[in-house]
Amino acid sequence: MKNSIVAGAVAGLVGAVVAVIFGILLCFVGWCPMPTSYSSVVMIIISIIFGAIFGRIYEMIQRSIPGKGSMKGLNFGLLIWLICNIAAGAYVGLVVNEVSTAIGLISFGFFTWIVYGYVLGILYK
Repeated sequence: MKNSIVAGAVAGLVGAVVAVIFGILLCFVGWCPMPTSYSSVVMIIISIIFGAIFGRIYEMIQRSIPGKGSMKGLNFGLLIWLICNIAAGAYVGLVVNEVSTAIGLISFGFFTWIVYGYVLGILYK
């Protein structure tokens, strides 16, 4: 699929669904960071939108990303996670003093963007 926006949106959907499943599994063990179905739906919609945006960015910089195919996408997803979720988690944890929210941002972001990058690398060839 050569359309980076569509590939990014699809990868964003897949990444968000994996993160929601991860959240549901955490609820079964007693830690429920996503208490409502509303948050899950919002997370999926936002992941699709940002997935499309990051898909376009991926198209512009993919030649400079190390790796091939899915590994190139995985490296890109890791980069997004490091920039977006680690920065947001540090802000929320240190400035707002909401450590559990920061942990949620970092862990859900990891599953969302790593899966996103992997799927994007497979779809965008």
